[in-house]
Amino acid sequence: MRTKATWMKNIRFACLIATLAGGCRAESRYSNPTTEDIPRLIQDLKEGDDASRAQAAEALGLLGPNGKAALPALLVALRDEYELVRQNALYSIIAIGPDATATEALTSSLKDSDNFVRALSANALGQLGALARQSVPALREALHDRDENVQKEATDALKAILGTKQ
Repeated sequence: MRTKATWMKNIRFACLIATLAGGCRAESRYSNPTTEDIPRLIQDLKEGDDASRAQAAEALGLLGPNGKAALPALLVALRDEYELVRQNALYSIIAIGPDATATEALTSSLKDSDNFVRALSANALGQLGALARQSVPALREALHDRDENVQKEATDALKAILGTKQ
């Protein structure tokens, strides 16, 4: 069984590979973002090629809570066709801190084809605590997911939302 730390390292490694695939020019464009970069990053998230969208999604997460203005665009990115964009969008949503407006999109992402996306979605719903009560049925379903990381994140999310009972 992979630990959460190992699992997050795998995601970061995938992000590094995507960055390297984009070349050095792309890496410097997305490194050390500031809040002033949010409009450009959102535009890249919406209109860029696969690598640019993935890098923009990742860069927004580097802003942490200061990236809150990008949350709506990141939620839209959860429907992106490229799984690395969806993964990075979720990583950023978690880093920024989801709010109640994220519940519906995160709940829908529990059905994603990608294991990391499903697990990260459950994690983000857990961060919402009681605000994510509407996601409880979907999280209970995720307890039976084929991926053990998804099951674990769903368990943790249910504990955070409902308290220790399930």
